[in-house]
Amino acid sequence: MQLSKNLQLRSLWRKAWQGFGGHVSVLVIANLISVALSFVQGVIVARILGPVSYGIVALIMTYPDFLFGLLNPQTADVSVKYLGQFYARGEEDRALAMCKLGYTIDFGIALLAFGVIAVSAWWAAGSVVHHPSSAGLIVLYAAAFLPRAMVGTSRAVFAVFDRFSLLAWLSLLSSVARTGMIVGFVLAGWGITGVIWGNVLSSTFYGIALGVLAYRFVIKTWGKSWMTISLRALEDERRGIVRFLFFNDVNLFVGIFFKQFDYLLLGYFRGPQEVGYYRLAKSLAGFVGNLVSPLQSVTYPRLSRLKGSDKQEEMQAFIRRLALWVGFPLGILSLLGLILIPWIIQILVGEAFAPAIPATLLLFVGSGIWLVLFWLRPYFMAQDEIHRWASISTLIAGSSFLAYWIIIPQWGYLGLSAWQATAIVVAHGLAFMMFRKMHAYGK
Repeated sequence: MQLSKNLQLRSLWRKAWQGFGGHVSVLVIANLISVALSFVQGVIVARILGPVSYGIVALIMTYPDFLFGLLNPQTADVSVKYLGQFYARGEEDRALAMCKLGYTIDFGIALLAFGVIAVSAWWAAGSVVHHPSSAGLIVLYAAAFLPRAMVGTSRAVFAVFDRFSLLAWLSLLSSVARTGMIVGFVLAGWGITGVIWGNVLSSTFYGIALGVLAYRFVIKTWGKSWMTISLRALEDERRGIVRFLFFNDVNLFVGIFFKQFDYLLLGYFRGPQEVGYYRLAKSLAGFVGNLVSPLQSVTYPRLSRLKGSDKQEEMQAFIRRLALWVGFPLGILSLLGLILIPWIIQILVGEAFAPAIPATLLLFVGSGIWLVLFWLRPYFMAQDEIHRWASISTLIAGSSFLAYWIIIPQWGYLGLSAWQATAIVVAHGLAFMMFRKMHAYGK
């Protein structure tokens, strides 16, 4: 009896795992190449600009990204979930309507964000960036939000159909273009302006290319475009979609604090130089995030399809394998990288950035825990338990908002780095405890 059960579980595992390794590999390879290019770009830009100008660049881009992030509900996540379920059930009209809804929301948010940023850029340039002449660059950077509005739903379409190779190639081409333009502009003497133009042009290329290819793919697959479908096809799912968007927005709100709001307050209270140290530290620790992203990108659509097909036992087997054979080994390897951090910083970017070493070590620990438990967020989302993840995000966001006003003025980027690492560990620890409880009750 036990042998039969073991054979059944192995069969379920092989079925769930089929193709996963290949999809993750192609995304990881593309991400690693992109990371290498970004790293080379960062080293060159940091050496040429120095800590202060490097911090100014970070603040010019962070202010628009922060406001856009506050407004943006990240429809890609809800698109992946419902497109995956509609596709599994053969409901083509609903899938097309979901595409239409995603693009409509994304374009509307991008336009609204651009307007808000254009009006407030003068204030941010003087009070946050401490570089009044940068207002025009802030507006220029925000203009790229419009073509980038096509990215989220387009990526969701290709992810649901397992077209990860295409996503990897486009992402890689965008990274090559961005690195080439930024490095070229900076070496040509364009300085801060060159970095912003390089980002804007590469983002525009990526958004337009992905949007056009997704449109052609949908026409070829379903014989019609989402433009011909009414949103009324989603009436039965309206409540679930709105609920998912709301709680997902709460989850993303805490991400804004960890990715952008910290920069803004650090710039406001401590100035561009500390932002330069902190940006370098987060960039190096973010190397781990470039492994998490492809893993979650492949895991989430697969879990959504399993959920849509009501294959709970197969889903549980898949999660167990991800935790034991992917997350844990990769997390341990990432933590071993702590040994190399001081050497990497001093050799590549010079003694001017030596103060960034302690912050990098702290952030690397938090990133390692994130990698170990990368599968938690896709699991909660696929299981329609996103409100649980949102409750943790709300707790972290609230405590971070209060802590930042005390930590940043007193201890600057070092205190901020310690808080960030601690918050990541606490958040994922709470999420894992919730997962164990759900698992115990068979959810």
